[in-house]
Amino acid sequence: MMGRAAWGWFRLLHPFPSALVTASSFLFAELAAGGQAEPGVLARLVLSVACSQGAIGAANDVVDRDLDAATKPWKPIARGVMSRKAATLLAGALSVGCLVFSASLPMPTLFAAVLGLGCGLSYDLWLKRSRWSWLPYGVAIPTLPVWAWAAMGQLTGRLAPAYPLGLLLGLAIHLANTLPDLDGDHAFGIRGLTHALGRRRSLLLCWGALAAAQGLTLLLSPLLEYRGWAYPAGLGISVALLLTAILGYRLRPTAATLQFNFGLIALASLALAAGWLAGAVA
Repeated sequence: MMGRAAWGWFRLLHPFPSALVTASSFLFAELAAGGQAEPGVLARLVLSVACSQGAIGAANDVVDRDLDAATKPWKPIARGVMSRKAATLLAGALSVGCLVFSASLPMPTLFAAVLGLGCGLSYDLWLKRSRWSWLPYGVAIPTLPVWAWAAMGQLTGRLAPAYPLGLLLGLAIHLANTLPDLDGDHAFGIRGLTHALGRRRSLLLCWGALAAAQGLTLLLSPLLEYRGWAYPAGLGISVALLLTAILGYRLRPTAATLQFNFGLIALASLALAAGWLAGAVA
């Protein structure tokens, strides 16, 4: 019984996306600090981001409890492993933890934390069921490097292009994330952007948005004068992962492949972002 409860708590935090975002914050902070991040500062940043992701994941499962009972009965609240009240308290406690850790860092870090956490919670509570469901992703994703650079005391105007790039990456990741759940969401009356577009157009837009972000980094190269090998390496990995996602779905257009597509798109976005930040900003 204890193991079942522990597994429920773990699943409530949405471990894959939470771990990916938290690891990204660590990577971005090291880039901002030139590989010399002060351990205490780095720890508080990572804990702040981890708390935000846990809060967003738990709130999502609270809001979606009825949908999950119909389409994902294995999720902790739907299975009865976790109560709605406990999950709500956890989301609240982690939200406070996120803000407390960020408040202990330079002041712009708290503003970035409020924006990042606010995007995730607004998606859970309101925007997920609207045509604007992509927008929180598009704002939160470029806010993550700003959060890291602010924590390291290294904010710079060279981060400004992160927002148009992040809008494209956020759109791609959002579409990839919602596509595996499309049929169940449709049956439950959810009408986000993916549901309005349908599977085929959502896939094309997902892949196209990531390709557009890759192209935008190339267009920015004369202006930003990228340094070192990190950007071409990140771009190459990102392109290879995108092509793998496209080919994989063409060969086997199944729900399982759509889930794999999400992982590839997320990793491709991280590779592009990390390479671009290392070459253009760090």
